[in-house]
Amino acid sequence: MNEYIIENLTLLVPSKDDSLNLINNFHSIENYLISKVKNYEIIIISNGSSESDINSINKLVENNIHTKHLVYEKKGKGFAINKGVQEAKYNNILFSDADFSVAIQEFDKFVENNKLKADLVIGSRKIKNSLNLNSPIRRKITGAVFTLLVRSLFNISVKDTQCGFKAFRIDSFGEHRHEEDGFVFDVELILLAKLQKLEILEIPVKYTHQDRSTVSIFKDSIKMVIGIFRIFKNYKLSKNY
Repeated sequence: MNEYIIENLTLLVPSKDDSLNLINNFHSIENYLISKVKNYEIIIISNGSSESDINSINKLVENNIHTKHLVYEKKGKGFAINKGVQEAKYNNILFSDADFSVAIQEFDKFVENNKLKADLVIGSRKIKNSLNLNSPIRRKITGAVFTLLVRSLFNISVKDTQCGFKAFRIDSFGEHRHEEDGFVFDVELILLAKLQKLEILEIPVKYTHQDRSTVSIFKDSIKMVIGIFRIFKNYKLSKNY
C-alpha cells in the first residue's frame, strides 16, 4: 500500500532544448510521483526549442496519460511557468529545472501532514544543511552578487531566490501572477508572496551542478540584472513592499 505524502501535485518542467536531460530523468521522476502523490500530472513546457528536441520529448511522453507537452516559440523560463500554471489541474505546483540538479526526492522535505509546509516553499542551496555540489566558482560568485543585489533592493530575507526547485499553492496567490518572462521571475514570485503576506519557507536541498545546463553565465547574468531593475522600477512605482 502506498503512503502518499500529498493529495495532488502538478510538476512543471520548462525546457529549452533539454530533451536529453528529460530522457535521462523522466522514468525516475514518474516512479517517484506514482509512489508519493495520489493524483499527479507532469507538464513539460518547451519554449524556444528546436523541432528535433520537441519531437524527442513528444516521443518520450507519447501515450502517457499523466503528462502534457506544451510547445511555444517564445523563450523564457518565467513565460513557461506561467503557461504551465494556466494548464495545471491541481492546486499544488512544483517546478523544477529540466536537468533536475535538485533530485525530485527532495520534495519529501517540502510537505508535512499531506500539504505543503508553506504557501511558497523554496529549495535553497545557501542555508544550513544544504549541499551545493560541483558548482563552478564563477557561478557561486555571480550568484552571491545577484543575491546581495536582490536583498538590498527588495529587503527580501530569502537567501537563495534562484534555485530552480520551488513549490506553491495556486489558490494562495489568487489572481496574482508574475509578469517577468525570464530567469528573474522567481524574484517577482517571492515579491508577490511577500506583498500578500503569504508564508514563505526556505528548505535546504542537495544541489548537484549539471554541465549540460544551457544557461550562459555572462549573457544571462546581464539579462537578470536588467530584469531585476525592471522589477524594482515596476514595484517601486506601484507597490508598497
